[in-house]
Amino acid sequence: CNNNNNNNENICIEELIAKTEFEYIDNFSENKFFITVPTGLEFISIEEVKNKLNADKTISTQGKVFFSCPSTKLFNLLQLRSIEHVFVCVARFKNIPTKKPLGLNFIKHLIINKIDWQQSLSTWKQARSVNENFNIAFSNLNQSDNIIIDHKKNQEIQIQINENLSKKARVDNELNVNNSITEFDKLTFRVTCKRVGSQDYTSMEIAGSIGAALLKKFPNWKVDCKNHICEIFVHMYENNDIIIGITVSDERLSNRNIVASARGALKGCVAFAMLELAKIESEMIVCDPMCGGGSIPIEGAMIFDEHSAVTFYCGDKKLL
Repeated sequence: CNNNNNNNENICIEELIAKTEFEYIDNFSENKFFITVPTGLEFISIEEVKNKLNADKTISTQGKVFFSCPSTKLFNLLQLRSIEHVFVCVARFKNIPTKKPLGLNFIKHLIINKIDWQQSLSTWKQARSVNENFNIAFSNLNQSDNIIIDHKKNQEIQIQINENLSKKARVDNELNVNNSITEFDKLTFRVTCKRVGSQDYTSMEIAGSIGAALLKKFPNWKVDCKNHICEIFVHMYENNDIIIGITVSDERLSNRNIVASARGALKGCVAFAMLELAKIESEMIVCDPMCGGGSIPIEGAMIFDEHSAVTFYCGDKKLL
């Protein structure tokens, strides 16, 4: 492995691949996803995933939760309140070499030869369709106040999206479009990488290597860092594990409660966690005398419908 000859390096990569422990999260049944959450609040997200998606198995790492989600629950997935972003889980590999160029060539080989891109892209397309349909339906509500979605309207949107997805699935099945990678023959994409550790290569070099591998795998794809359709997300950990995903949510879902600039405003997912920890029940009164930008009462109003009879009182010194 210390020889720089290309043939010897290829042999070395093959030897490393044979010894590497591959983990694809294959112990999940279908539609593999992971979500990013505030570090330390993973247990809140796990409970929400189990309750709202009926997920019987979850795996958590620092700031991430992995699980499977059936197609009928994709709308609920994008409505989770404890999360920041949603990703399709493409693959997870362990023990990536840390030396350059061996490590980068190793990652390229994995991208080209060890990933079922057809399955991952099909899952991404379906989840993306749900996300776009919800955003369109939300923008068409024509409410005077865009902070809070009416719970009845929310249910109507969910029914409409599920009907559209069922209809589209029948058409796709008849046309047999999901059985061929040519469905994703032309895409604009970018690679975003986060890295922690003492590897010889940088985040930019990892992103560049993966981008080059994808262009070799899909010659008709084009790189577009600003107006891309598909974002490949990569996270390399200090222990040299690497996670590869495809971004479903373009916007940070935790910013849903921020409608104006407010110094020190809480993220929506943090406000949700605080409300969950408070164990608020029906007919309770919640008082937030130093609400600042109003993150907690806004989040509470989005969680509890009129039948729960939960009342929020809030204010702040600067607003008086």
